[in-house]
Amino acid sequence: MKKFLPFLLSLVLLSGCGILSKEYVPGHKFESREDLVAYLQGNDWNFELQHVSGSYVPSTFNAYGFGFEVKGDSLVSYLPFFGISYRAPLYGDNKGPLNFEAPIVSYDVKAGTHPGEAVIELVTRKEPQNTITLYITAFTNGSATVTMLSTDTESLTYRGIITLPGHK
Repeated sequence: MKKFLPFLLSLVLLSGCGILSKEYVPGHKFESREDLVAYLQGNDWNFELQHVSGSYVPSTFNAYGFGFEVKGDSLVSYLPFFGISYRAPLYGDNKGPLNFEAPIVSYDVKAGTHPGEAVIELVTRKEPQNTITLYITAFTNGSATVTMLSTDTESLTYRGIITLPGHK
């Protein structure tokens, strides 16, 4: 029985790892960096959140349904917020600081420094005094990293995938 104890223990540990791991869901794949940049410049697209991290929050995997949508000249955000908010929301807004729809003030897409990479700087205003800047690094394999800077909240980093509208 003692001979089989290490084997059984390793079997239990390995089976637990399968339960704790999150399945990777690929985003929309692009043929080249030029295709990625061209698409992000002129089309609507979505970001689906898979992971979030911040300075006061341990790295966290999130459930389905969080992210944001770029629709023409507006941003529809339903990102979760973990951390410190420096100002209370106005007008009884109890949705959270990153759950909003607002016009895009500035949207700049360019090729990144590495092959297969595009960099986006998106600026929006949720309220007149709250500017939110999203620095997005998108890759041809469909993955993306988003760093959110806001005048009212601490910064957070999100990782997820780029999807096209209507394609889940």
